Amino acid sequence: GKPRGKKSSGLKVLTQKEKLHKKSDELKQWIKENRNRYKVSALLKIVSLKLKGHYNYYGFKVNRKKLVHFYCLTRNHLFKWLNRRSQKKSYNGKQFNDLAKKLPRVPEMYLLKPLGVKNVRS
Repeated sequence: GKPRGKKSSGLKVLTQKEKLHKKSDELKQWIKENRNRYKVSALLKIVSLKLKGHYNYYGFKVNRKKLVHFYCLTRNHLFKWLNRRSQKKSYNGKQFNDLAKKLPRVPEMYLLKPLGVKNVRS
């Protein structure tokens, strides 16, 4: 077995803060520019695809905290810009929460194996 107190030798890959906020700002700009171009359902489908792509690219077990942060930033951007489509407020908090259930949540992650190492348990 493993000695006590010894952590697994998995890869420690974290998203850099600058990249996270740059991607968040790019998504915010995209939502701002396209909020009136698409219907809300189509907009949510596209944002869902963007989120899934982000999860697939940055999805490591040790990076889950940053993925949750990105998800929360995306929800906040959507709420802000969907409510600014007209002078009347489109969604309150409860309505938006019902709508945001269509967005993909951050999936459970698995620990990556370092190169050349076999049978690493997480």
